[in-house]
Amino acid sequence: MIDRFNPKCVESKRAFVQVEKDDFLISLRAMISNPLIINQGNHPLCGIACVIKIAAALDPVGLVKMSAHLYANGIYAPSPLKSAIKVPSKLKNMKPVAGLTAANFVLQTSVKSFYNPVTGYNNKPGTKFNEWQGITFPYQLRQFLTRYFNITSVSARTYFHTIEEIQGLLSKSAEIMAWTSWNQMKNPTGKFKLLEQHYVLIKNIERKGAEVILTIDNPRKSHDRLQVMNFASEKLFYKAIIGIYAFRSK
Repeated sequence: MIDRFNPKCVESKRAFVQVEKDDFLISLRAMISNPLIINQGNHPLCGIACVIKIAAALDPVGLVKMSAHLYANGIYAPSPLKSAIKVPSKLKNMKPVAGLTAANFVLQTSVKSFYNPVTGYNNKPGTKFNEWQGITFPYQLRQFLTRYFNITSVSARTYFHTIEEIQGLLSKSAEIMAWTSWNQMKNPTGKFKLLEQHYVLIKNIERKGAEVILTIDNPRKSHDRLQVMNFASEKLFYKAIIGIYAFRSK
Protein backbone atom coordinates (compact mmCIF):
# COMPACT_ATOMS: atom_id res chain seq x y z
CA MET A 1 0.00 0.00 0.00
CA ILE A 2 2.83 2.39 0.82
CA ASP A 3 4.47 1.60 -2.52
CA ARG A 4 1.25 2.62 -4.31
CA PHE A 5 1.09 5.95 -2.47
CA ASN A 6 0.44 8.78 -4.90
CA PRO A 7 -0.94 11.93 -3.24
CA LYS A 8 -3.60 13.82 -5.14
CA CYS A 9 -1.35 16.82 -5.56
CA VAL A 10 1.82 17.73 -7.39
CA GLU A 11 5.08 17.84 -5.44
CA SER A 12 4.95 21.60 -4.97
CA LYS A 13 1.38 21.50 -3.62
CA ARG A 14 1.66 18.81 -0.93
CA ALA A 15 0.47 19.98 2.49
CA PHE A 16 3.83 19.49 4.26
CA VAL A 17 5.93 21.48 1.83
CA GLN A 18 9.14 21.13 3.91
CA VAL A 19 8.95 17.33 4.05
CA GLU A 20 10.26 15.48 0.99
CA LYS A 21 8.02 12.67 -0.26
CA ASP A 22 10.85 10.12 -0.38
CA ASP A 23 11.83 10.88 3.22
CA PHE A 24 8.21 10.56 4.27
CA LEU A 25 7.68 7.23 2.49
CA ILE A 26 10.95 5.67 3.68
CA SER A 27 10.27 6.59 7.30
CA LEU A 28 6.61 5.51 7.08
CA ARG A 29 7.61 2.12 5.69
CA ALA A 30 10.17 1.70 8.47
CA MET A 31 7.74 2.49 11.29
CA ILE A 32 5.06 0.15 9.91
CA SER A 33 7.64 -2.63 9.53
CA ASN A 34 8.94 -2.18 13.07
CA PRO A 35 6.81 -0.14 15.51
CA LEU A 36 9.64 -0.35 18.07
CA ILE A 37 11.51 2.36 16.16
CA ILE A 38 8.69 4.87 16.65
CA ASN A 39 9.81 7.42 19.21
CA GLN A 40 9.00 10.91 20.42
CA GLY A 41 12.48 12.32 19.78
CA ASN A 42 13.08 15.23 22.14
CA HIS A 43 9.44 16.26 21.97
CA PRO A 44 6.98 16.01 24.90
CA LEU A 45 4.82 13.59 22.89
CA CYS A 46 5.09 10.27 24.73
CA GLY A 47 1.34 9.64 24.71
CA ILE A 48 0.99 10.36 21.01
CA ALA A 49 4.04 8.23 20.20
CA CYS A 50 2.56 5.32 22.17
CA VAL A 51 -0.77 5.34 20.36
CA ILE A 52 1.02 5.59 16.99
CA LYS A 53 2.98 2.49 18.04
CA ILE A 54 -0.26 0.70 18.90
CA ALA A 55 -1.90 1.73 15.63
CA ALA A 56 1.13 0.52 13.66
CA ALA A 57 0.88 -2.86 15.38
CA LEU A 58 -2.90 -3.35 15.33
CA ASP A 59 -4.11 -1.43 12.27
CA PRO A 60 -1.18 -0.62 9.96
CA VAL A 61 -3.46 -0.07 6.96
CA GLY A 62 -5.45 2.55 8.87
CA LEU A 63 -2.27 4.27 9.98
CA VAL A 64 -0.90 4.41 6.42
CA LYS A 65 -4.17 5.95 5.21
CA MET A 66 -4.11 8.58 7.94
CA SER A 67 -0.46 9.39 7.30
CA ALA A 68 -0.96 9.75 3.55
CA HIS A 69 -3.96 12.05 3.89
CA LEU A 70 -2.26 14.27 6.45
CA TYR A 71 0.94 14.54 4.43
CA ALA A 72 -0.65 15.12 1.04
CA ASN A 73 -3.82 17.01 1.87
CA GLY A 74 -3.38 18.35 5.41
CA ILE A 75 -6.60 16.72 6.59
CA TYR A 76 -7.87 13.27 7.53
CA ALA A 77 -11.66 12.93 7.43
CA PRO A 78 -12.53 9.21 7.33
CA SER A 79 -16.24 9.70 8.00
CA PRO A 80 -18.80 12.53 8.37
CA LEU A 81 -19.48 11.12 11.83
CA LYS A 82 -15.90 11.63 12.98
CA SER A 83 -14.16 14.94 13.58
CA ALA A 84 -11.65 15.68 10.83
CA ILE A 85 -8.01 15.90 11.88
CA LYS A 86 -6.81 19.13 10.29
CA VAL A 87 -3.19 20.25 10.13
CA PRO A 88 -2.67 23.90 11.14
CA SER A 89 -1.20 26.09 8.39
CA LYS A 90 1.81 27.00 10.52
CA LEU A 91 2.73 23.34 11.03
CA LYS A 92 2.58 22.60 7.29
CA ASN A 93 5.53 24.94 6.72
CA MET A 94 7.77 23.42 9.39
CA LYS A 95 10.53 20.84 9.09
CA PRO A 96 11.02 17.79 11.31
CA VAL A 97 13.21 18.73 14.27
CA ALA A 98 14.61 17.23 17.46
CA GLY A 99 14.77 13.57 16.52
CA LEU A 100 11.50 12.95 14.68
CA THR A 101 11.60 11.21 11.31
CA ALA A 102 9.50 12.69 8.49
CA ALA A 103 6.53 10.33 9.01
CA ASN A 104 6.71 10.59 12.79
CA PHE A 105 6.74 14.36 12.50
CA VAL A 106 3.70 14.46 10.23
CA LEU A 107 1.70 12.10 12.42
CA GLN A 108 2.68 13.11 15.93
CA THR A 109 2.59 16.89 15.53
CA SER A 110 -0.65 16.78 13.50
CA VAL A 111 -2.43 14.63 16.09
CA LYS A 112 -1.09 16.70 18.97
CA SER A 113 -2.32 19.89 17.29
CA PHE A 114 -5.73 18.29 16.81
CA TYR A 115 -6.01 17.68 20.54
CA ASN A 116 -4.82 21.25 21.25
CA PRO A 117 -7.48 23.10 19.22
CA VAL A 118 -6.61 26.48 20.75
CA THR A 119 -2.81 26.46 20.90
CA GLY A 120 -1.87 23.77 18.36
CA TYR A 121 1.71 22.57 18.68
CA ASN A 122 4.56 25.01 18.17
CA ASN A 123 7.23 22.36 17.42
CA LYS A 124 9.81 23.92 19.75
CA PRO A 125 10.85 21.15 22.17
CA GLY A 126 12.64 22.33 25.26
CA THR A 127 10.55 25.46 25.70
CA LYS A 128 8.23 25.63 28.71
CA PHE A 129 5.12 26.38 26.61
CA ASN A 130 5.85 23.43 24.35
CA GLU A 131 6.14 21.14 27.38
CA TRP A 132 2.63 22.11 28.48
CA GLN A 133 1.37 21.69 24.92
CA GLY A 134 2.61 18.11 24.99
CA ILE A 135 0.27 17.03 27.80
CA THR A 136 -2.28 14.49 26.56
CA PHE A 137 -4.91 12.87 28.76
CA PRO A 138 -5.62 9.11 28.75
CA TYR A 139 -9.20 9.53 27.52
CA GLN A 140 -7.91 11.45 24.47
CA LEU A 141 -5.47 8.67 23.60
CA ARG A 142 -8.08 5.95 24.03
CA GLN A 143 -10.56 7.96 21.95
CA PHE A 144 -8.02 8.48 19.18
CA LEU A 145 -7.31 4.76 18.81
CA THR A 146 -10.91 3.55 19.00
CA ARG A 147 -12.38 6.32 16.84
CA TYR A 148 -9.92 6.48 13.95
CA PHE A 149 -8.68 2.89 13.68
CA ASN A 150 -10.01 -0.63 13.52
CA ILE A 151 -9.11 -0.97 17.21
CA THR A 152 -11.18 -1.53 20.33
CA SER A 153 -10.54 -1.19 24.04
CA VAL A 154 -10.10 -4.39 26.01
CA SER A 155 -11.93 -4.67 29.30
CA ALA A 156 -9.37 -4.18 32.05
CA ARG A 157 -9.12 -2.41 35.38
CA THR A 158 -7.37 0.89 34.83
CA TYR A 159 -6.43 1.12 38.50
CA PHE A 160 -5.85 -1.53 41.18
CA HIS A 161 -4.93 -4.11 38.54
CA THR A 162 -2.85 -7.14 39.46
CA ILE A 163 0.26 -8.52 37.81
CA GLU A 164 -1.74 -11.61 36.85
CA GLU A 165 -4.31 -9.47 35.09
CA ILE A 166 -1.61 -7.75 33.06
CA GLN A 167 -0.07 -11.12 32.20
CA GLY A 168 -3.49 -12.35 31.10
CA LEU A 169 -3.96 -9.38 28.76
CA LEU A 170 -0.52 -9.89 27.24
CA SER A 171 -1.22 -13.60 26.71
CA LYS A 172 -4.21 -12.57 24.56
CA SER A 173 -1.97 -10.33 22.41
CA ALA A 174 -3.39 -7.09 23.79
CA GLU A 175 -1.34 -3.93 23.45
CA ILE A 176 -1.07 -2.30 26.89
CA MET A 177 -0.32 1.36 27.40
CA ALA A 178 0.74 2.37 30.90
CA TRP A 179 0.47 5.82 32.41
CA THR A 180 3.41 6.00 34.79
CA SER A 181 5.01 8.01 37.53
CA TRP A 182 8.29 8.20 35.66
CA ASN A 183 10.44 9.24 38.60
CA GLN A 184 9.28 6.12 40.44
CA MET A 185 9.88 4.00 37.34
CA LYS A 186 13.49 5.18 37.16
CA ASN A 187 13.95 5.27 40.92
CA PRO A 188 11.41 2.94 42.57
CA THR A 189 12.08 4.30 46.06
CA GLY A 190 11.61 7.89 44.87
CA LYS A 191 8.57 10.12 45.20
CA PHE A 192 5.73 10.93 42.83
CA LYS A 193 6.43 14.12 40.89
CA LEU A 194 3.49 15.80 39.18
CA LEU A 195 5.52 16.98 36.19
CA GLU A 196 7.25 13.62 35.65
CA GLN A 197 4.53 11.46 34.19
CA HIS A 198 5.19 9.35 31.12
CA TYR A 199 3.39 6.87 28.85
CA VAL A 200 5.02 3.57 27.88
CA LEU A 201 3.88 0.23 26.47
CA ILE A 202 4.08 -2.86 28.67
CA LYS A 203 5.53 -5.81 26.75
CA ASN A 204 6.16 -8.32 29.55
CA ILE A 205 5.94 -8.63 33.32
CA GLU A 206 7.08 -11.39 35.66
CA ARG A 207 7.90 -12.11 39.26
CA LYS A 208 11.28 -13.31 40.42
CA GLY A 209 10.85 -14.03 44.09
CA ALA A 210 9.68 -10.77 45.67
CA GLU A 211 11.03 -8.81 42.72
CA VAL A 212 8.91 -7.60 39.77
CA ILE A 213 10.61 -7.40 36.37
CA LEU A 214 8.89 -5.15 33.85
CA THR A 215 9.76 -4.95 30.15
CA ILE A 216 8.58 -1.83 28.35
CA ASP A 217 8.66 -0.13 24.98
CA ASN A 218 9.73 3.38 25.95
CA PRO A 219 9.02 6.06 23.29
CA ARG A 220 11.86 8.17 24.67
CA LYS A 221 14.39 5.62 23.43
CA SER A 222 15.98 6.36 20.04
CA HIS A 223 16.65 2.66 19.31
CA ASP A 224 14.42 -0.36 18.70
CA ARG A 225 15.28 -2.26 21.88
CA LEU A 226 13.01 -2.89 24.82
CA GLN A 227 13.86 -1.58 28.27
CA VAL A 228 13.83 -3.72 31.42
CA MET A 229 12.98 -2.18 34.79
CA ASN A 230 13.31 -3.92 38.15
CA PHE A 231 11.21 -3.32 41.26
CA ALA A 232 12.21 -4.82 44.59
CA SER A 233 8.58 -5.42 45.54
CA GLU A 234 5.05 -5.36 44.15
CA LYS A 235 4.32 -2.30 46.27
CA LEU A 236 7.01 -0.30 44.48
CA PHE A 237 5.73 -1.50 41.10
CA TYR A 238 2.17 -0.41 41.87
CA LYS A 239 3.39 3.03 42.93
CA ALA A 240 5.08 3.52 39.60
CA ILE A 241 2.14 2.44 37.41
CA ILE A 242 -0.71 4.95 37.65
CA GLY A 243 -3.06 3.25 35.19
CA ILE A 244 -3.19 0.80 32.27
CA TYR A 245 -5.21 0.81 29.04
CA ALA A 246 -5.48 -2.28 26.84
CA PHE A 247 -6.35 -2.52 23.13
CA ARG A 248 -6.78 -5.12 20.40
CA SER A 249 -7.79 -5.24 16.76
CA LYS A 250 -11.53 -5.40 16.08
